[in-house]
Amino acid sequence: MVYLTNHDQNYNDGGHTLKDFYGDNRYALTVLDFAFYGMPLIYNGQEIGDPDTLNYFTDAKVKWDKVDRKMLNTIRTLIALHHQQPTLAADSAVEFLSTDNSSILAWRRGAVVSVINLAETDAQALIEGLEEGDYDQWLNSQTIAIAPACTAVSLASSEPVALEAKGYAVYVKQ
Repeated sequence: MVYLTNHDQNYNDGGHTLKDFYGDNRYALTVLDFAFYGMPLIYNGQEIGDPDTLNYFTDAKVKWDKVDRKMLNTIRTLIALHHQQPTLAADSAVEFLSTDNSSILAWRRGAVVSVINLAETDAQALIEGLEEGDYDQWLNSQTIAIAPACTAVSLASSEPVALEAKGYAVYVKQ
């Protein structure tokens, strides 16, 4: 199991939330957590980007009135992708894809290609080894806060992938 934080860190280590630990990087790092390797662990409330400390010694409730839609829709989509793509659920190999921008990390697991921008600014990169063709874009950091959507796109290693600052995209080869 892999995780960015857990209930012990959230409560016992001074009440640090994902936002406290990672700021706006929490979204892209959640994609890394779910799509890179292993089985992701999330605790009660993490799926909504809970802004408060979870006291697990009381009857703490998820604060559905304080939902971070970007986090909720990102995690929902990643869970659905895990169910649809067996290579994410298994110990399948991670193949790093070279980029011409050191701020952008790209990798492939089976048909799933994930790209994250770790920079504070918008960036684009050519992704070497990206198989040219039609993909379903499952995640787009610019639109996921509005609603999950799967969009058909064409990708090629000769065309740059553009991401917003701390942005991410996840594609599945058709």
